[in-house]
Amino acid sequence: MALEIQKQIGTSRGITSEGYVRIESFEFRKSNGLLRVNPTLYLNEAAAVSASQDLFDEHSPAMLVEEWEAKSFEVKETYTFHLTESQIRTRDFLRVETVSQSVDQMVPDPDNPGSEITQSSWTYDTVNVSGSEEYTANVISTNAITGSSIYDFAYPLLKAELKEVFGDVVVDA
Repeated sequence: MALEIQKQIGTSRGITSEGYVRIESFEFRKSNGLLRVNPTLYLNEAAAVSASQDLFDEHSPAMLVEEWEAKSFEVKETYTFHLTESQIRTRDFLRVETVSQSVDQMVPDPDNPGSEITQSSWTYDTVNVSGSEEYTANVISTNAITGSSIYDFAYPLLKAELKEVFGDVVVDA
């Protein structure tokens, strides 16, 4: 699985029109519902294949990727996704509100001394209001990744992030 950026981009290894993005690692924290995805950009698919076929060195495994990796300021080193689902919940409330109402008063008529007219004015009062209301809560949920590969879940999210930067030139590879 990987994504290809079919647009000319500048990288630390030169310009490419076939940038190849592969997820190299994840960090998943169930307690706070965070999934961090760490992709690596290569100049092309051949460079990514070469990085995968290097000899393993337990004393310096980072060298394997760094030898083939291309960096671009447009492709972040880490993308963070929040694993939540919306739930409708109910809560009780007690709050102070200002209430206004129109009040009619009898006042002397300035045009006809000795007679009165009706004049409206607004009164304002502070009252305690209580009740219950529904609200939408974002709750930590791992349901989206249960029963599927974490790659199947993460690649579409990463693709959407890259499309925001590069447009519709980001395709599955």
